[in-house]
Amino acid sequence: MAKPKPKASSAPTGQPAAVPPRTREDGGRQHPWEPESTGPAPAPESSRSAEIDPEYGRPDVRPPARTPERTRARARRKSPDLEQWGRLVNVAALKVGAAQRKLTTREQELADVIGQARAAGADEETLRAWLVSAGLSQEDLPKS
Repeated sequence: MAKPKPKASSAPTGQPAAVPPRTREDGGRQHPWEPESTGPAPAPESSRSAEIDPEYGRPDVRPPARTPERTRARARRKSPDLEQWGRLVNVAALKVGAAQRKLTTREQELADVIGQARAAGADEETLRAWLVSAGLSQEDLPKS
């Protein structure tokens, strides 16, 4: 079996590796390939003096998106109206109907399986014990 070849370095070519912060000779330089700093760093924009707009205050604050005389894009209501209540009731009724149809199907499946177990020779006490162990009551046992 041939010996695997070493992978090529993932370091960018032509640039030296970054110097760890505690070993830097010049604290103003971030990387050795950056030009040396010639003086103090420029002041950030927030400390520069600028004209203050009398309407909006500080220059770095964005103006409001909408003026007070404009209405909101979409009126929001605090409580649902009748149309929304109708949709909510419709969805809830559909869920209940689907659950009832599933329950009817499951009850029919249970009755079929219990009928087959009776035909195979299972007695009523065993069937009741199986139902109770599954979390159902004795009344859930279908009649023969």
